Amino acid sequence: MSRAISTQCIGIIFQSLTSKRKSGHRIFESFIEENRSCFWNIALVDAVNSIEYIGFMRPGTLFVSSVSERHLITLRSAWARRILKPAKGFTILSLGMYITSFIK
Repeated sequence: MSRAISTQCIGIIFQSLTSKRKSGHRIFESFIEENRSCFWNIALVDAVNSIEYIGFMRPGTLFVSSVSERHLITLRSAWARRILKPAKGFTILSLGMYITSFIK
């Protein structure tokens, strides 16, 4: 028997500042590293440490999720307050919430 599981994820649209192409995993790892240094914002550090790589769509959309919706809201709030840092060599163009469904 299969069932659908819904989860929320965030799509982060990056724009490269260089002509080098990076894989989605490398962009994700760089994004995590850049935002872990926000020691003054414990909620953001917790959110960044909790996110999981879902996928990447060229040219620059990174999809991430978390077990806690609170962490996704924290990321969205950090983006709105211009605290969220992009992966090294990129800028963040936009960030949006998505509902995804998986068949299990």
